[in-house]
Amino acid sequence: MFDQIIIDEKNKYILSKAIDYNRVNHCYIFVGPEGTNKRKTAIEFSRAILCSVDNKPCNHCTSCNKMDSGNHPDFIEIFPLESSIKISQIREIQKKMNVKSYEGDKKVFIINNCETMGIPAQNSLLKTLEEPNAGVYIILISESKERILPTILSRGQILYFNPLDKETFKSSLRKKYSLKESLLDDVYELSQGCIEKAENIIKNPEEIDQFKIFRKYIFSIMKGDYSQIFEFSKWIKDEKLSNEYVINNLLILFKNALYAKVNGSLNVYKEISECLTYEGFHDIIGNIIILQGDLKYNVNLQLQIERLLLRIQEEKLINDKGHRNTV
Repeated sequence: MFDQIIIDEKNKYILSKAIDYNRVNHCYIFVGPEGTNKRKTAIEFSRAILCSVDNKPCNHCTSCNKMDSGNHPDFIEIFPLESSIKISQIREIQKKMNVKSYEGDKKVFIINNCETMGIPAQNSLLKTLEEPNAGVYIILISESKERILPTILSRGQILYFNPLDKETFKSSLRKKYSLKESLLDDVYELSQGCIEKAENIIKNPEEIDQFKIFRKYIFSIMKGDYSQIFEFSKWIKDEKLSNEYVINNLLILFKNALYAKVNGSLNVYKEISECLTYEGFHDIIGNIIILQGDLKYNVNLQLQIERLLLRIQEEKLINDKGHRNTV
């Protein structure tokens, strides 16, 4: 189990032992950023729960074959409708929980992006978690547990899916792909250690080239070429880059630059790390995080991004002035 899925070894061990000793909890909560293989792990774990033979998952029995075809009647997965899990969806799966299983004596329900449930939907789900039906297993998948009621968190086993550190990340990918070290470094930077994102990038290498152009624009702006601000905005529009893509990459770049400043890293970010003060970096990163939160609102993010880049200009001037005052 999990041979083809790259996740933290601790999570593999916990889930594998639960299957081996037939001690599967009625509720699990998988928490971690996008791209950390939470859903793949949940599906593989579900396959093992529903498998009808001793060596689970066998990948050959009727249950495993139906999982492969996406037609297992005792495996139900739901996703947000219009950005959130509705109370009607929760009530629908609760009805299915009360129906006898078709293939054996178990049913598995996966709720993706469960943090998008409103309070009514969470309270409805809570009733099920407080009095679980025998043979019913629920896996909640979330990018953050902050919006999940503590009463729900207390009734499930929480497993954290974190981005991999650089060496573990590179070692894991070397086992599956033949990649140059420089390319592995680029993939790590762009994916931020989220292995599922990394594998998508490897399949679409043009993303790395695009990211390098993106980085070049930001580096030029940070070095003081402010004419690039509007060139950068034009390039974003011409390339039809999403607001989410732009904001996420800005966050990656400034976090890496701050890391280089703190640690004195001798990498591509070393020169850029000297362009802003620590306070300047924290201010810019804080503004980017605010923009991330604004993605769900109908704000003019293009204008906000331009203002953010102009803010970089102000912070660089403060940094330069500080250096002049020390001479």
